[in-house]
Amino acid sequence: MRPVAGTTFSPWVVVRGADGTLYAAPGIWKDATSNKVDPPPPLAVANVEAAEVVDAEGNAVETGPTVHEKVEK
Repeated sequence: MRPVAGTTFSPWVVVRGADGTLYAAPGIWKDATSNKVDPPPPLAVANVEAAEVVDAEGNAVETGPTVHEKVEK
């Protein structure tokens, strides 16, 4: 994405409290006066399909589960 002039991105933050609780704040885009604004449009969008993952030698590598099943269009 290409930022809109005068905007900045405040990245997400995760903090652990004294009791061990994790607190997370999502990243947001802000204007020059620190007001939240909509994110800029993406320059491109990728389509990704689940497939076998192989290492440098060509051997299949076990990975985590596929989170989203392929959707037929």
